[in-house]
Amino acid sequence: MPEQELILSSSSDSDTSVSHPVKLHKETEEPLPSTSGTTEHKKCMKSLPVLSQICDRYAVSDRAGAAIASAVLHELSSDIVIDKLKLRRERRKTRDTLMKNQGL
Repeated sequence: MPEQELILSSSSDSDTSVSHPVKLHKETEEPLPSTSGTTEHKKCMKSLPVLSQICDRYAVSDRAGAAIASAVLHELSSDIVIDKLKLRRERRKTRDTLMKNQGL
């Protein structure tokens, strides 16, 4: 992929100047994605009630359920990872909701 590097300058005072190298696509002049280690991480805030219900139904542990779900997402080329603590919190929330709905 053809690319070029452009130096952008910004300054808050006339004495100081900060330069940030930005790589641009040669033909479209659009910025390329950064490859530095300072990328933003977005948290997956999606609830997982069906996963938690299935894990409860088949007595699957939090660790095994999270590993299976993460493996399936990886196979589908997703960057989302489900850890055992997220699954545990979701199972607790789903159980509480079911208890309230049943009036227990």
